[in-house]
Amino acid sequence: MMAAILLLLILILISVCIGFYQIVKQQGRILLRLDQLEQTAKTGAVQNLGGEAEPDGLPVGTDFPAFSFPDLSGRSVALADFRDKRVLLVHWSFACGFCDALAPELARLEATFEKRNAQLILLAQGDAPSNQKEAAKHGLKSPILVMRNDATPEPFQHQGTPVAYLLDPEGRVAAPFANGADRVLSLARELAGDEVGASPSSEIQSPQVTDFPPFRFPDLAGEMVGLEDFRGQRVLLVHWNFDCGFCESIARELGRLQAGLEQRKVQLVLLAKGDAPSNRERAATHGLKCRILLLQGQEKPRPFAHRGTPVAYLLDEEGRIAAPFASGSTNVLSLAREVAGLAAGASQTDGLQPRHTEIHGQPPHGETGERHRIELPGFAAGHEIGLGDVIKRMTSAFGIKACVGCERRAAWLNRWMVFSGISGGGLKAGKRARCGASSSQGPQ
Repeated sequence: MMAAILLLLILILISVCIGFYQIVKQQGRILLRLDQLEQTAKTGAVQNLGGEAEPDGLPVGTDFPAFSFPDLSGRSVALADFRDKRVLLVHWSFACGFCDALAPELARLEATFEKRNAQLILLAQGDAPSNQKEAAKHGLKSPILVMRNDATPEPFQHQGTPVAYLLDPEGRVAAPFANGADRVLSLARELAGDEVGASPSSEIQSPQVTDFPPFRFPDLAGEMVGLEDFRGQRVLLVHWNFDCGFCESIARELGRLQAGLEQRKVQLVLLAKGDAPSNRERAATHGLKCRILLLQGQEKPRPFAHRGTPVAYLLDEEGRIAAPFASGSTNVLSLAREVAGLAAGASQTDGLQPRHTEIHGQPPHGETGERHRIELPGFAAGHEIGLGDVIKRMTSAFGIKACVGCERRAAWLNRWMVFSGISGGGLKAGKRARCGASSSQGPQ
């Protein structure tokens, strides 16, 4: 009886593995096409991919679903209360770096909205006290309605932050759905009557200057450290926040790259949000031994003043900008790898040392367990693909948006398993794909 049950379980496991293999094999080809589309988007080219693309979000002219939420004073506010006004309705979270970067510019536009009979409304995550504190810090005076997790309006469900709709005086969608910080800001500027596509402000863009502005902040020991203290060596300066999922997803890899950076006389410096104890603890968790300077309130350097995290500049020995501005975790990591002497496009999982997994199958906090590499015949992607990236691309293809928690889980899965094609002449028919734990070491 036990033998029959065991055989049945083995057959089920084999079926699951075969199905998973077919999905991943096909995903290699899909990834190539998605990479091409990403490159096309970066270069500004537009392609017609077999017809008119279906727009995201609610179609223009659709009635936005009615809602009612408490404002920061606890008073219930409904969409119907704003009839006879155009409404810029933004799905919002001050814990989101992109929202935090947009907040000062939206505050600047509020007076213009009022003159044009328009109203900015933020449907916010979090509680009333924290939202009130952040709104006051940025000078935002528009209504902020605190959503209950089980009552998010349907058009904003499964969406990240910030995203927005412009509604007409009758509560109907008046413009295409704005997905992401750039589109939300463009929509806000258009509503305010500013020239569409113009620079939102002199501060929000990366300044085209040679010398990086001087700064001085306390390190984790309380010692004041300035940019001039790093003269004579190159500096990879990163705007950082351990509470940001994108920062956390690359923290361990940056820690692994430190030796290579030091060999090339490059100092990794994190300009970090938060207090000394939390930054010290999180840095130790991820193996980061670089200088961490603590930002104080609104005193962050001007190039980082309206930026989310992570973003970075490479500075030369004289404190001058030595490479294009790196925005986002992928670009920051690519810049770090290039400066450390590694191929810019190499897999960030290369060289991760295998670690032991706990008995219950969950890794210790910040650990990934053993890293496995699976080589598949017919896998068309020309480089290694982490399991997390495979899942992200597949879910993205179905229109499912990734959240900060998703990014953390994807980073963990990338460090646990990667897929690649068969090198050399490939496998012969009937030969099994290889699956094993990687034992490659990181750069010394």
